[in-house]
Amino acid sequence: MYLEKLELQGFKSFVQKITLEFPHPRGSGRRGITAIVGPNGSGKSNLADAVRWVMGEQSLKTLRSKKSEDVIFSGTDKRARVGLAEVSLHLNNEDRRAPVDYSEVVIKRRLYRSGESEYLLNGNRVRLQDINMLLAEASFGQKTYSIIGQGMVDIILSMGPLERKEFFDEAAGTRHLQLKKEDALRKLEQTAENLRQGEALIQEIAPRLRSLTRQVRRLERRDQVASELKIMQERYYGGYFYELIAEFRLKEKALNDVSVRRVKADEELKKMEAQFAVMEKTAPSGERFEILAKKHQGSWEAKEARRERLLNLRNELARQTVPKQQGQSLMPAQLLSDLAALEASLGSLEDLLKDNAAINAANLKNILRSLQEHLGNLKHLVAGENVGIDSERLAQEIEKLHHEEQTLDKELKSLQQEMQKFQETEDEKNRTFFALERALQSKRQEATALLNEENEYRVVMARLNATRESLEASMREELGESFVLPEQKTALAMSTGEKESLKREIDQLKVRLAEIGSIDPETIREYEETQSRFDFLSIQSKDLKQGIKDLHKIIEDLESTVARQFNDSFQKIAHDFEHFFKVLFKGGHAKLAKVSYEVENMSEETEDEEGAEERGKKETGSEEHKETERVGIEIQATPPGKRLKGINMLSGGERALTSLALICAIISNNPAPFVVLDEVDAALDEANSARLAEIIDQLSHRSQFIVITHNRAIMHEANMLYGVTMGDDGTSKVLSLKMEEIEKKE
Repeated sequence: MYLEKLELQGFKSFVQKITLEFPHPRGSGRRGITAIVGPNGSGKSNLADAVRWVMGEQSLKTLRSKKSEDVIFSGTDKRARVGLAEVSLHLNNEDRRAPVDYSEVVIKRRLYRSGESEYLLNGNRVRLQDINMLLAEASFGQKTYSIIGQGMVDIILSMGPLERKEFFDEAAGTRHLQLKKEDALRKLEQTAENLRQGEALIQEIAPRLRSLTRQVRRLERRDQVASELKIMQERYYGGYFYELIAEFRLKEKALNDVSVRRVKADEELKKMEAQFAVMEKTAPSGERFEILAKKHQGSWEAKEARRERLLNLRNELARQTVPKQQGQSLMPAQLLSDLAALEASLGSLEDLLKDNAAINAANLKNILRSLQEHLGNLKHLVAGENVGIDSERLAQEIEKLHHEEQTLDKELKSLQQEMQKFQETEDEKNRTFFALERALQSKRQEATALLNEENEYRVVMARLNATRESLEASMREELGESFVLPEQKTALAMSTGEKESLKREIDQLKVRLAEIGSIDPETIREYEETQSRFDFLSIQSKDLKQGIKDLHKIIEDLESTVARQFNDSFQKIAHDFEHFFKVLFKGGHAKLAKVSYEVENMSEETEDEEGAEERGKKETGSEEHKETERVGIEIQATPPGKRLKGINMLSGGERALTSLALICAIISNNPAPFVVLDEVDAALDEANSARLAEIIDQLSHRSQFIVITHNRAIMHEANMLYGVTMGDDGTSKVLSLKMEEIEKKE
């Protein structure tokens, strides 16, 4: 793994987007040295800050800022401020040193002036913890030797042994294990705290649970009596209920039968009333009979008129055909003809008298008038009056009148039959009307009787319903809303004596139940909740204790692995430290030594602040992890020709060389993918700078170097030069120069 390029935009003095590429020379075996040069104040160190920042640095002091938004370009007199700072780190991961399935790993960090920030890994948003773990597993990070700043060279010697050990942890490749251990310790502490809280809650609710348990045990006797009472009540109420239901159903069936009969009677009554109403609306029989009588009278009068006319015409014809002799009386033939006509009129009168229904004053007057006319004609005939009438015309008229008379006879006969039939129909209708009236009265009496019977059944059913509702209310009161009646086939029929005996037994059981007393339902509910919570907390406490054991095992395994790797790496770093110390100092002696510190001795210094809390933790008796000792690193360095007992007695230059020797030893033992050195040679003279350049050249075969320097010796060893300048607008600009291209031109 190595650094391919670094992209900045809006970060401190780098406003416009710039890209610094770091080529990896394949042929020479070196991983490359890039030198970044420029005058003081041009912004060179901002590049090192950018690398720290994108790798997750949170310390504003290390980033040389007072607040987080200071890393965003704040503007100058000639350039407006920007609202975003963004840095991208492109790493070549073909060797899969970083445990991700990408050939190129791009770590990007953004910060907005609003305060919102984000980390991205190959374009995907991730947490800072994910970035830290990834870098730790790749053997570098922002807090250790991967980025060595201007003041960090001296800080390595100034810091305490325990703080100094962090550099060695990363150098030993155990940083990711340390992070896992720290995470496990946090979980262990949290789990122990949860266990303490759980046990405290258990101790708190245990007395209340015991009290509730005693109260609930009283339910055992009560439940026996209540169970027996319930059985009795179910038997009593079940038998009584189904008895009412059976009686109700019988009455309901009878009611349905009566209702069906009443409905049928009502329907028949309505039909009879409708029929009666129709008969009442029929036209009176007198009007119809009067119409027929008038028609009969008209026909009869027409017949008599024609008969009279016929008689007259015959008389006239007789007088013309048989001349009357002077002094001779009327011929017998003629007289017989008139007498026949008179006889016919008398016959009509006789017929009229036989038909009593047709007799009225008008008919009698007409018949008498006709007789008088016939008698007058006879008188004229006897007197021998003769009117000169044409005998042929008279014969034709006589024939016509005779024909009309026959027609009228038929009509009169038909009318007489119709009148007789009408009379018979009227008689039958009257008989039917009176019979219907009698049947209607009888049907009304029947419907009224059925309605009364139906109402009686309804009253009985209403009384049974009221009794059933009262019984259901008693059941709900006695047995609760959720009471379910037994099946009808299991309910036994009871006599009145059995029912009363069972009721007495129920009352006795109620008295016994009252003597035992009752328990508040809230108490029972509280007991159930308390018991459930107690069981839950007990199970959780058991799980937490097991979790603590598992975490102790994990921590022990991690500590064992870290200790083994650290010991192996420490020996190599100590050997290389002495080697590089002698190279830089041209002799002398240097040594690294592990120093153990007892945790109890260290805790005495903070007893005033944490004593009460620690004592509280010990009182819980939990199996919390406690380190028995911590290891620190002491540095012993003696330049040639001197006898020094401690590194505090070294001069500034000697301290810088000692720190550089230690850094080079760490890099040599477990080289990071790349190392950023920010003017670490500022305190060195030209000779020592040259020796440092030689060491960096040697180490460049194992790690990539980005060196911010003014040293010409290091520039000479560099493969790539970047020049940083500050423009008039207060922004930094970058120029690049590849040394290989210059050598080719020369």
